[in-house]
Amino acid sequence: MPIPMLRLAVLLLAGSIATGQALAQRIWVDAVHGSDSNDGLTLATAFKTLTKAMEGSDQPPNRHVNVRPGIYDGSNGESFPIEIGTYRRVFGSNGAIIDGGGASVAVRAAGSGFSPPQKLYDFEIRHAGLGLELTKASILTQGLHVHDCDIGVRGSYQTTLSGPTSLGISSSLIEDCRVGVETFGSTRFASGLLKIRNIQEDGLRMHWSGTTAGAGLAMSRVCIEDCGDAAVRVQLEAPDPLDLSVEACLLTDCGIGLVLDDPAGQGQFGGYVRRLTLASHRIGLTAAYSASSTLRLRGILLADNVLDVDAGTTALDIEDSLLEGGQYAGAPGVIQGDPSFVHAAGKDYALRAGSPAIDGIRSQPYYLSIPSFNQVDTSDGDLDARVGDDIGALEFATLRGSDVTASGAPYEVQVFGKPGTTAQLFTARTFPAVIGTYLRTPSGLQGLDPDTLRLLGTVTVPSGGAPGVLQIPISSDPALIGTSLFLQAALPSSASPTGMAWSNRLRALIQAP
Repeated sequence: MPIPMLRLAVLLLAGSIATGQALAQRIWVDAVHGSDSNDGLTLATAFKTLTKAMEGSDQPPNRHVNVRPGIYDGSNGESFPIEIGTYRRVFGSNGAIIDGGGASVAVRAAGSGFSPPQKLYDFEIRHAGLGLELTKASILTQGLHVHDCDIGVRGSYQTTLSGPTSLGISSSLIEDCRVGVETFGSTRFASGLLKIRNIQEDGLRMHWSGTTAGAGLAMSRVCIEDCGDAAVRVQLEAPDPLDLSVEACLLTDCGIGLVLDDPAGQGQFGGYVRRLTLASHRIGLTAAYSASSTLRLRGILLADNVLDVDAGTTALDIEDSLLEGGQYAGAPGVIQGDPSFVHAAGKDYALRAGSPAIDGIRSQPYYLSIPSFNQVDTSDGDLDARVGDDIGALEFATLRGSDVTASGAPYEVQVFGKPGTTAQLFTARTFPAVIGTYLRTPSGLQGLDPDTLRLLGTVTVPSGGAPGVLQIPISSDPALIGTSLFLQAALPSSASPTGMAWSNRLRALIQAP
């Protein structure tokens, strides 16, 4: 994962004490071929149920539970909730399904401590009151598909314990629930690459009453859509501070996009919310919190809402943002206008070329090393040879293509620019010597190794806003499998002092056909 996952790891492991431990014990589970009379130590002698695999001591060493495809439900012999104890790491697979069959809780992380966090990877969880419940433990989850539950995921801090619980969700989908994610007390929530959709009430509902240091809510590249109430609702329920670390999130098509509420007026919101798209809501943002809060709003895009902001007497610290309705027009860097979405009615909230949101953040770019939803690297969207962040969650890219391609098949790239102009497409063996860096040039940031740079071809941008398209043939040589194709375009631009500007760069992994 990009930097949000690094932040996620830091958040979840803060305060943990690293201890030397024995090698992990490996347990196998197979609903189709296993038996609970086996020892579970090999695939050939796998257990049949997760319930059996969770038995045993909650002391070190770690227990790695490897779960084969199959339906893990009552008819398979499961007892609900399936409890993940301390020192448990549970790794599912494509087709591993936990079906609660209407149970109040399908999976519960209920270990006896906070360190190290439990893990639950690659499962479909369905048909329960609570899909995943976090009580006394911290847990990292990845690759989950939680659906058809009353509440998809819930975390609640137990006040009798000595530290905070942390809930981390990445690369997952939660859908078709009454509430997507709900947390209480001091449960810290961190997420990246999470999608929540088709929710009756709130997508994320956070009731905060914690005093722990660090970000209580950290989200990056989270997409929440089609919620009956709020996409994200954060409420302070005690006179305690809550730091936010929210960036590059897309919240659309809900009753309210983002709710920040301190009913008693005694707590504090701190941290930042930046590069957030709030679109197609009844209200984009509602805020009611005390003047002592230090929350910074930067790069916020509010458009296609009945009302962009309802803040009452709350003084928002907002800069470098676009509010289509014209609110906060006097704030530094705040502009009014149509953001020029590709197709908002079709839920495509990417920016078109020429959008006023492109390179709309005046300060030092936040995104020099953080790709956006569509894996776009740093981009000079207005081709003025100066890289700046776009307002909103989705970075506009002049050069686009998939991040994978197959050997022996053509690789298609799209180039966006002024109609009629001809772009030059370059390739190289790698990025510059220091991986991830750029070379600063009068034409912008050049992101390919200069010693192996060569012209690959040209492509002309047609009229009507369509991109120029180039098909790049990929050899079927087996030696190319596992290597990468590195690309960057140079486009004519009157906005650049040299008459030419570099696009963003692409990297495509070549895979077997």
